[in-house]
Amino acid sequence: MMRSRNIPGVLSALSHSQSSAHKTKVAVAAATLAATLGGVLSAPAAFTCPSSRRRATAAGSLAMSSRASDNGGVYGRLISVADAVSLQSGSGGPPVAFVDASWHLGASDPDADRKSFEERGPRISGSVFFDINDVADKEGKNGNLPHMMPPPGMFSAAMDAYGITNSHRVILYGNDHSALSVPRAAVTFLSMGHGPALVHAMQGSVDDWIAAGGAVEEGPLPENLEKKRTLRVAEDLAGWNGAAATYCASRPKNVLSKAELLSVVEKVASGEDTSTYILDARSAGRFAGTAPEPRAGLRGGHMPGATSMPYVGLMADGSNVAFEAGAELSATFAGAGVDVAAAGKKFVVTCGSGVTACHLATGLAECGVAAEDIYLYDGAWCEWGGDPDVPIVT
Repeated sequence: MMRSRNIPGVLSALSHSQSSAHKTKVAVAAATLAATLGGVLSAPAAFTCPSSRRRATAAGSLAMSSRASDNGGVYGRLISVADAVSLQSGSGGPPVAFVDASWHLGASDPDADRKSFEERGPRISGSVFFDINDVADKEGKNGNLPHMMPPPGMFSAAMDAYGITNSHRVILYGNDHSALSVPRAAVTFLSMGHGPALVHAMQGSVDDWIAAGGAVEEGPLPENLEKKRTLRVAEDLAGWNGAAATYCASRPKNVLSKAELLSVVEKVASGEDTSTYILDARSAGRFAGTAPEPRAGLRGGHMPGATSMPYVGLMADGSNVAFEAGAELSATFAGAGVDVAAAGKKFVVTCGSGVTACHLATGLAECGVAAEDIYLYDGAWCEWGGDPDVPIVT
């Protein structure tokens, strides 16, 4: 039985759009969302797996948490390579699943990371490959947006195929330090309801793993395996929508739609909301509109009221997988005018396509921000920058 709370101002402010046409669009979106949720926002609790076969509705709101962060919650914990190696050898705790979540922005072959995992390696022994572009929502308006949060039913089916249960400890890793998607994959697992104490982003690459004595495999994946090590949704999970599942996912937590974010942007930009930060992980040039967007057809600039917070400032030695230590993270946020220790603050994270925003989310959690106070705008600049009706400043 899911608990409910009243819809906060995130929906009531939707009527303040800047044009009558857009006002109508946003009002319809708000009415649809309110009707879908029965006039309330549901608390982010897990629900029965047969129901998870329906497409999920994002239930993020900007209600502040009433409990302190445990440095985990929705955004999981970072784990050292040494600790990950020790867990592979067995520690008497929960079963462990190692997940290669590698994805490289701008790769000439979009399947390059998959092929490397399947055909060559090295890969962590027994690991599986999670493709953020394939295990994703591609229906309706999301069909034109990359790696959107998957429907919970699809995610459950993928976990069943991999042999990953709700009780597994999941360690996500990248095949090198330029792999961009490990924090995104971790946030996906956690947003789908996997236990916050059971999801970890490894702070190193496969080369670091090998140097630490971790076991690896090389060459093609073995054939005729009982469980999948790699999969494609269209081929391997064709019947996911309606099938029973063992793994039980939940509706995405703290994920905002464009309509919800629009109301937040208007309140922040007008000064009505002084408790919410909107943090943009893109480069300073893209934020200012002086550097081109890597995807065609998108306007340059940023959302009114947003703060430029390039994710690279949080990372160690130019890595995309290893973060700076906590004190350095806090200092980086402070340098951008973001007080992560202030009481009563909420944080919306965004970026180009919803990937590096998860670096910001992870960094905030490492600084002690409660998971309930961190919100991901999943559509990111791919959606916002492609909409001529939403406000953009340069």
